[in-house]
Amino acid sequence: MIIIIEDDEISGRLLIKMLQEYFPKKNHHWLRSVNEAIFYISQYKSSASDLLLIDFYLEDGVAWDILEQIRTKALVFKGKIVLMPGITPNEEENRLIKYYQPFKVLVKPIGLSDLRNVL
Repeated sequence: MIIIIEDDEISGRLLIKMLQEYFPKKNHHWLRSVNEAIFYISQYKSSASDLLLIDFYLEDGVAWDILEQIRTKALVFKGKIVLMPGITPNEEENRLIKYYQPFKVLVKPIGLSDLRNVL
């Protein structure tokens, strides 16, 4: 399962379109907020093959809110975590990236080759 956490309509639709067209056998679910993501992940039984794609800044919080819950085991997610900032991360964001150690950081727009590499 690929879980996309993205509040931007265009970015979300592009990711969904790429997944449907190039990875039709991959199940996906698109969430638009931190609260939706926390609820969904808390109900979902993840596996090591799952992928979580998270935008940095969402309408009701930031990626770090979700990552902190995963780090403290308040949320269980066993798959790969990929962060998707809209621009190159700044110094503070790089510090947080180092702290949370996601599998990868891909600056949007995400290309097909980047998506293939993380899948």
